[in-house]
Amino acid sequence: VGIGTYVSRYDLRQPTLEQQERLSREIVRLPADSVTQLVIELPQGKTTLFREGSVWRLIPQKWRADAAVIDRIVGDLNPLAAESQLSAAADHPLDPKSFGLVPAVGRITLIAQGTPTTLLVGGTTPVGHNRYLQVLDRPEIFVVSSRLFEDANQPLETFRDRRLIQADP
Repeated sequence: VGIGTYVSRYDLRQPTLEQQERLSREIVRLPADSVTQLVIELPQGKTTLFREGSVWRLIPQKWRADAAVIDRIVGDLNPLAAESQLSAAADHPLDPKSFGLVPAVGRITLIAQGTPTTLLVGGTTPVGHNRYLQVLDRPEIFVVSSRLFEDANQPLETFRDRRLIQADP
């Protein structure tokens, strides 16, 4: 009975090796419904979006934003997983400048539940189609897929909802 209780209470609730691997690669996990503001500062342009209820709007124009574009960007962050992580060693500190993080190529700031999370986007990796990324105020540098950068690095017009009337079937 004691062994059965232990197994059912503790051992079965432990994450599997696959889950532990996936959790160790997570950089940020922001559920889409918790994000209320998104500030994008990338080479194609600077855009600020905020959510009113279920509708995203562009600041300062107050135009409706294209929900599909915003959902794709916010979806990339739930969770944002690293391909690999670079950590500093005592004898060899990481230099963010050599990864294109000082100055950063761009930054993406999300406000979820009143807490801002800023992602600094760096240069591309020498091999593969990835980018360097750093979370502001964290020493680690991550190698991530460039999908988030490509989805967010768009001119202002891309974020605008082009429908004249939004009909609810």
